Amino acid sequence: MLKALWFMIKVGLLVAIVIWVAERPGFVKIEWMDYTFTVHVGLFLVGALGVILAAIFLYNTIKTFVDFPSSYKRYREIKDQSKGYEALTIGLSAVAAGDTKVAVKQAKRAAKYMSGDTGLPLLLQAQAARLNGDEAAALESFAVLLEDKNAAFLGVRGLLQAALDREDYSKALELAQHALSLHPKQPWIIRIAYDVHIRLREWNDAFDMVRRAEKTKTLTKDEARSERVAILIAQADELSALGDNDAALQKLKAAFKLDAGFAPTATRLSRLYLETAQRKKGVSIIKSAWKVAPHPNLAHVWGMLMSSKRAGEALGRMRWYEKLLRVKSDTSAAQMLIGQIAIEEKLWGEARTHLMQAVELKPCAATYRLLAELERLSGHGEPAAEKWTAQVADGAPQPVWICRETGRIYEEWSPIAAPHGSFNSIEWRAPDSANGDHAAVGMSSGPDRVLEAPIAS
Repeated sequence: MLKALWFMIKVGLLVAIVIWVAERPGFVKIEWMDYTFTVHVGLFLVGALGVILAAIFLYNTIKTFVDFPSSYKRYREIKDQSKGYEALTIGLSAVAAGDTKVAVKQAKRAAKYMSGDTGLPLLLQAQAARLNGDEAAALESFAVLLEDKNAAFLGVRGLLQAALDREDYSKALELAQHALSLHPKQPWIIRIAYDVHIRLREWNDAFDMVRRAEKTKTLTKDEARSERVAILIAQADELSALGDNDAALQKLKAAFKLDAGFAPTATRLSRLYLETAQRKKGVSIIKSAWKVAPHPNLAHVWGMLMSSKRAGEALGRMRWYEKLLRVKSDTSAAQMLIGQIAIEEKLWGEARTHLMQAVELKPCAATYRLLAELERLSGHGEPAAEKWTAQVADGAPQPVWICRETGRIYEEWSPIAAPHGSFNSIEWRAPDSANGDHAAVGMSSGPDRVLEAPIAS
């Protein structure tokens, strides 16, 4: 609309000029040497306009011939750049698809058509070389990327992945810190820096990195608390192995303060109190943890805390566990544990009472098995036991320690899961055969997992 209006204005102005000239007739007299020319003013203006247009045409023609070499060079540059971007697109897609042959071919094309570009073409060359197994060429390309201010981060990321692949964790940490200086809020960089600190057993640095991860939303508040607890326990385990019980005690107390319901913290802290002749404090810790979340590991340590005087009393063990039950008894796990103790003490009536309460609270396969065992041991015979055995399939599986990354089942919790070495990945839950949960394995003394940075593309 505005363009049409502007065109009409220009046409109107031209018409107005023509009318103005037409209404003012006259002649233009030109004297040159011995010649005199008299021309009508309208014809003169038309001739002047023709001369101007001819001059412009001649100027543009001459300029076109003069500028032809540079124009042709620019044309070739644009065409090469177009081919280069096409090669980049195809090449990076081939890298993502794992097509080595196409990736290498397109990397050469990109290098040919974009020889002066030290950014994406070099990245494609590095990724293609790595895909082709030429690690030296890949590292060389990544190193050159560092010299480009705009592409330096791509070089850092490539070198970081190379360091992780060859398990050079000191170099990986150096590169991760460099990457963080370029992109301080990037979640995957924070995660890798944290994992490398863990692998190098730099617990204090890892602890600080958790705070950074929480601040940047890389970890949720609950995840950050869980990681802090795991780090503190790992530190305590190392200190205990070195015989520094006082320092280990401080770490465990800090972990317990963060999460009183985490059984591995409570059991370690309580056992350490017991070893240092502070039994009452150990008892208090188990009670506090049981109140938050009853757990079989807590019950095991509770048995260790029983005084020798009570152990010598008739029914002393049962009464000792009933004391724990009074702290919190409204869970199936608590009732089942006490029911199992009653079976071991041959208190059939109390065992039945507790196990039936466990069934009412939450039917569990393990509870049905205990009821079947109770029927056999109490003399009610196999038919009575079979009634409960038949219900095992309908009951929920009993929770165990499982690695969420591999589905491996463990006998006890550890900060680091063997054999893959993932940190703080063992959790207490019911096994699920559909997810590949399988038999228990031993604990590992150190991480053995493969860290990986996202593929640069």
